[in-house]
Amino acid sequence: MKAAKGFFRYQVRYTNGKNTEYAYYCHAKRVNGKKKNDETWLGRVIDKEKHIFYTKKDGYFILIPGEEKNILEENDPLVLNYISNIPIKNKKIRKSFSVVFGDIYIFYEFFKSEGLNKILEFLGDLNYDTLYSLIIYRILNQDGYSKAYDWWLETCAQYIFPKAKMQSQRLSEFLSQLGNESYHRVFFKNYLEYLQYFNPKFNLFIDSSGLENAIKIPITAINKHNGVISNEIRLVVVADKISGLPIFYRYIPGNIVDVSTLVNIINEIKEYNININRAILDVGYYSETNIEFLLNNNIPFMTRLSEKTEIFNLLLKKVSLELNRQENIVKYGNRTLFIKKIEKQFYNS
Repeated sequence: MKAAKGFFRYQVRYTNGKNTEYAYYCHAKRVNGKKKNDETWLGRVIDKEKHIFYTKKDGYFILIPGEEKNILEENDPLVLNYISNIPIKNKKIRKSFSVVFGDIYIFYEFFKSEGLNKILEFLGDLNYDTLYSLIIYRILNQDGYSKAYDWWLETCAQYIFPKAKMQSQRLSEFLSQLGNESYHRVFFKNYLEYLQYFNPKFNLFIDSSGLENAIKIPITAINKHNGVISNEIRLVVVADKISGLPIFYRYIPGNIVDVSTLVNIINEIKEYNININRAILDVGYYSETNIEFLLNNNIPFMTRLSEKTEIFNLLLKKVSLELNRQENIVKYGNRTLFIKKIEKQFYNS
């Protein structure tokens, strides 16, 4: 926001047992020939002489008439000078000398020992202290990002990642930056090269899941799955069946059905030069078009057939007598050995 020529209006309110000064920025304009002040809320006054203010939305900022609003970081000397004068019980920034240590340190050392840090650091102009803090926070916590700053302050993360910006507004800005498609492309290129160093061929497991979402964005749409109707985004995940490691993901509009996504997913994976050994597909990906595509691309596959398909009923009639043999009887609740037998036959075929 660029402040037009105007003036500040201050107001004192009695809150929390004390008087607090707030401010508006005003500039005059004429409406139907009458003079009227157009006011902008500036929040709490931090330093009246230097025009420093605070709101929950913007944090600390400076507003000089005729200039753009200048957002201040919480470690800015102007802000720290103000915070240092706040009574201890009201301070926004606090540091504990008794911190949680082991799990955060272990994860960070694991990243370095396995070379995962090198993959992340190919991304370029990011705050890597914030990135590592967010990754470890998400691994260790199920809480929302609003609590990430407190976690950082109360653990050794504040010492291992001292430059992390974990305040709520800073995290929103960082996640917005991280969501750029260019970062995704660089990450997957280097991550997949890393995986192929250990395993040159993958047995792909492809599935999708609906993420319920009430935010009005283009990819939110109505979907019906297993008789349940929901407003959602669909997340398609490709993992390696043998190692269990994730390989690839894509989010797609919620109303796109699985069967129509397989060809695009396989083609996109091949663009990254991934060698596909086999593909394991859920029932939602079965169609004649998809099967022909897999056969034409020499990709062995295993999928579950819906009982509604014609081929399912034909195969059932063909093999039903063989399936009813005594050696195929499996005690309920003890299917592990039978499943392992089937998988072994598939992988050795």
